[in-house]
Amino acid sequence: MKAEGIQPDVVTYSTLMNLAQDFNSGREVLQEMKTEGILLNVVTYSTLMNLAQDFNSGREVLQEMKTEGILPNVVTYNTLMNLAQDFNSGREVLQEMKTEGILPNVVTYSTLFKKDLTGISADELLEWYHQQDFHPDTPLQAAISQYRTKKEIKQALRIVLSFPHLQASQKLFRDCSEESLAYFKELFDNDHDNSNAVYGLGLVYWEIGNKNEAKIYLIKAKILSTTIRRNKHIDSILEEIG
Repeated sequence: MKAEGIQPDVVTYSTLMNLAQDFNSGREVLQEMKTEGILLNVVTYSTLMNLAQDFNSGREVLQEMKTEGILPNVVTYNTLMNLAQDFNSGREVLQEMKTEGILPNVVTYSTLFKKDLTGISADELLEWYHQQDFHPDTPLQAAISQYRTKKEIKQALRIVLSFPHLQASQKLFRDCSEESLAYFKELFDNDHDNSNAVYGLGLVYWEIGNKNEAKIYLIKAKILSTTIRRNKHIDSILEEIG
């Protein structure tokens, strides 16, 4: 394009940087941009950060862009969080972005919950998460998967207990049906009006193909339910059961 007399712009170079093989190659593109007098922007630096090999390198990119007077955005911080070594480091990034006035999104929390949760119970995680101003259900799927990876099925089920409608929860029901049934049955035996336990039992039985048991528990779950979304979900399953 240069041979044709067409001058590349920041979009051109950011696209080229995205194709770089590694962080050092991305750095070379950045230097070329500076040499050409191309004004860098947040996309440029976020793209470079995505090439960073570790958290410290990502942190250096963040500091560099701030020095250049370029304000990071939610994508920048999500990218940095992805480089964090563990959950606590990721949570520090979250606090930093909030301090900067940048609101987290679904990707932010999904990225955070993919971090190693060893030593952090599901109860602790949920208590902290519900204290956040923004706490959508979807990111908790990453936490369920993370606990499963560590073979901490009971911790995963603790989250599932409150969010049995999530796809990750339903996958857990299918893959770990015996553990799921045992967990919910114990809760149900202690309190027959535990709406989450009843709903969970209905869903597990539904997922493993036991329609008769599923119907019994789902009907009871609907009686105990206090949310429109849960009632709609139960109705859709009961309609399929017939």
